[in-house]
Amino acid sequence: MPEPPWVYVQQCSSCHGASGHGDGQAARLLNPKPRDFSDEDWQRSVSDAQLRHTIQVGGEAVRLNPAMPSHLDLSEDQLTQLIAYIRSVGGIVRPKGSPSGS
Repeated sequence: MPEPPWVYVQQCSSCHGASGHGDGQAARLLNPKPRDFSDEDWQRSVSDAQLRHTIQVGGEAVRLNPAMPSHLDLSEDQLTQLIAYIRSVGGIVRPKGSPSGS
């Protein structure tokens, strides 16, 4: 698995963990727990567009964990890096209908 991009380390790892398994230092204080990006069923259930939107608007806006903040300040390049890293944690599983899927 590749190293996480700097934006992931800075913005996501405290909850999602350094390796994306939902086991960051802040995770123990959260209920529900942060997403484990290695979950293949979840990877198949979400498109890259859904990931991008959730990262941008935050968990509460998409009826997920309200503890996940919005990241409207991230550039397109940073969002692309985050999505690529999230996919790499799950073995680069792509759902059908995603730009890279079948």
